[in-house]
Amino acid sequence: MTQEAVRRIIEMLQQMESREASDLFVSEGKAPAYRIHGMVVEIEESPSTRQEIQGLVDRVIMGSARAAFEMRGDWDAGLTLGGRRYRLNLSRQQGKLNIVARAVPTGALVLKDLGLPEALGHMVDGHRGLILVTGATGSGKSTSLAAMVHHINVQRAAHII
Repeated sequence: MTQEAVRRIIEMLQQMESREASDLFVSEGKAPAYRIHGMVVEIEESPSTRQEIQGLVDRVIMGSARAAFEMRGDWDAGLTLGGRRYRLNLSRQQGKLNIVARAVPTGALVLKDLGLPEALGHMVDGHRGLILVTGATGSGKSTSLAAMVHHINVQRAAHII
């Protein structure tokens, strides 16, 4: 794969922050798109090629993981570029390659800073119980959980499962 083929996808990942995008969707034969404030917005660029997507697949999936991807047609991975983290899902559907990338926040996440209710802090202060976090894709479940774990770690020494 040429470096130029991979560079286009990497540039799109790096532009996510400036575009205020939470997700990047790259599908073979389709124009790339971002999820911005809950809306999917296509980028006015030429459709993504198999070589571009295959180039990123080749860069991210190595060794025995590559065989698993070829067999299952699906792979989840993490990627760090320039200090920013991304959660990737690489898939093959109907013979075409796809990438979905989600920007992962870095640093300590604080319940108050996320605008979560104060009652949530009291819930995680408990020493027993189960808290279920549900919601639609992109609604902040993982971010909320990370903030809850951070809250517990700051407040007390505990084993968190």
